[in-house]
Amino acid sequence: MINQELWLGLAINISLLLALFVVYEVSYSISGKKRLVRDMISGLFIAAICLVIMSMPYRLYPGIVFDTRSIIISVTAFSFGPLPATVTSVVALIYRIYTGGSGVYSGIATIITSFSIAMFWRYVIYPRRRRAWLNIYLMSLTVHIVMLADLLLMPADIRFQVIAEIAVPVLLLYPVAGVLLGLLLMHQQQRKRFEQDLIESERSKSVLLSHIPGIAYRCAYDDKWTMEFVSEGCYELTGYRPEDLIDNKLISFDDLISAEYREILRREWVRVIALKHKFRYEYEIVTAAGEHKWVLELAQAVYTDTNDEQVEALEGIIIDITANKRAHERIQYMDIHDSFTGLYNRKYYESVKRDLDTQQTCPVGIVLVDINGVRIINDAFGHEEGDVLIRRTASILTACCREEDIVSRNGSDDFAVIMPLADEAEVVQLIERIHIVCADVNQELYGEESRLSISAGYGFRLTVEDSMNKAEKDAEESLNKSKLLEQRSHQNVMLSSIMATMYAKSQETEAHSQRIARFARLIAGEIGLGQLQLDELDLLSKLHDVGKVGIDDRILNKPAGLTPEEWAVMRTHPEIGHRILMVSPELRNIAEYVLNHHERWDGRGYPNGRTGERIPLLSRILSIADAYDAMTEDRIYRPALPREHALKEIEKNAGTQFDPQLANLFVEYMRRHPEF
Repeated sequence: MINQELWLGLAINISLLLALFVVYEVSYSISGKKRLVRDMISGLFIAAICLVIMSMPYRLYPGIVFDTRSIIISVTAFSFGPLPATVTSVVALIYRIYTGGSGVYSGIATIITSFSIAMFWRYVIYPRRRRAWLNIYLMSLTVHIVMLADLLLMPADIRFQVIAEIAVPVLLLYPVAGVLLGLLLMHQQQRKRFEQDLIESERSKSVLLSHIPGIAYRCAYDDKWTMEFVSEGCYELTGYRPEDLIDNKLISFDDLISAEYREILRREWVRVIALKHKFRYEYEIVTAAGEHKWVLELAQAVYTDTNDEQVEALEGIIIDITANKRAHERIQYMDIHDSFTGLYNRKYYESVKRDLDTQQTCPVGIVLVDINGVRIINDAFGHEEGDVLIRRTASILTACCREEDIVSRNGSDDFAVIMPLADEAEVVQLIERIHIVCADVNQELYGEESRLSISAGYGFRLTVEDSMNKAEKDAEESLNKSKLLEQRSHQNVMLSSIMATMYAKSQETEAHSQRIARFARLIAGEIGLGQLQLDELDLLSKLHDVGKVGIDDRILNKPAGLTPEEWAVMRTHPEIGHRILMVSPELRNIAEYVLNHHERWDGRGYPNGRTGERIPLLSRILSIADAYDAMTEDRIYRPALPREHALKEIEKNAGTQFDPQLANLFVEYMRRHPEF
């Protein structure tokens, strides 16, 4: 009778353990809270269940009760962790001490040993041996063997009798109940973890899809690409909301595709599906606002479960690549265009030549165009004026050429035009049009620095056997002949313009040049120079300050003394004049004299600090004549000096600033001829 009651009592007590499932569900319902709070609440719920179990024990003897607290404490420690198990154990200890009786010590020991063994198993044994059911069984068996040992703490007169009565149900029933409860809880934990992972996966996928610069989709494989799912990025990409596209409610995706790509995309899908390949294609769509956007579609076909040849749907992503596409197009444009004029560059010009060499296109004309005098303009008036001429030439060439002609800027001031299928008459007409437009433009301009003068030459590829390089070489020879006829005249015009500009912007006058020439000829006559050198001296007297055209007016005409910075600018005028004159072959000898006319005998002059006879003779003569004229003429910053005062200055600086022999000859002559 006692054994039947014992087994029935234990079975009822064990059934109460199923309430742990409710606790587990409740603990996950508060998963939004912090882990510590969640574990504490779980511990309190489990402690409440433990109290219920302990309040409905099987009473074996007065003061000796028997329940399943060892199971709930050990399974809680193993499955829920230390905090819920600690809360449950503390509450169980308090209650057992409160109920008292002769079995109180063994009851307390059972609670402590159940908790300790389960925690040891959770953190030490289980990580090494992962077979769940066996671990739980061995843990539960160990817990209850130790529990039987705890019964030795009962009064001596009944301890062995109690052990004998409960040993069989404890060792048979309790470990099995522990395994079943533990496995059910582990299964529930795994299910909850799977649900949490699924929720997290969906959340991550949602976050990922929301950050894609485009849309993720699933659509039918039909004529309209009928959408079944579209991510939230649809509105940003297309201007339509996802629900507008699903089932073609407001518009189909096919309607968004630019018309020229619709059939191309359809054929590409047929091809990749036949090969069972991935789909990848770039194309344009038109948004709700009418904006054209470039997209990249990455997708694949989804086949039915029953037939891997039958397409169930298409799935993929469509990414906005408009910015990248525009940047790539910009890079491609810059790679073959001249950034300054917008024309094609030399690289593209050469690639067109190579392509034409491999084609049957004939005839092909090449026109080469050079701007005359850009270097003079740059040195005399600044690079800004030269840049204006370059841009103006580019505009004229573009306006005069046919639509199919390739116009390129091949160098600083040289251009080329490739004319496919053009005969000689068309090429000649083009060159004539260019000259006519240049003349018309020049008539509307003020100032020689703004006037445009060009030379042009042309060549042909008449047969497929001819190369484009030969045509280019013929064009170069033609251009050189044109330059010989046009460039000299243009240079003379430009030099006259430069001199006029220089006289207009500075104190220098033509009379100043004539006086210097007279003084210089005086010195030249004393040392017996020939007619050629006298002619060069006259030209040098006229052109020696041509470089001042490149100096700021405010410095040239400043009434007070110049600052160190202004002097540094002023001292560049011999180099500017040298560069201007070097452009003209007839003036290159004079250019060297201009460069050195501010050098000093002692090497303290500029720009190169030359000394003594390393300074060209004509430059030494000019420096004396120029200094004397400057001292004896009125200046903005001082009146003219008396004649004798100026001669004494020349005499004083002989051997330092001036060639001593030439200076003495000049002073002696001037004193012998006071009327001069």
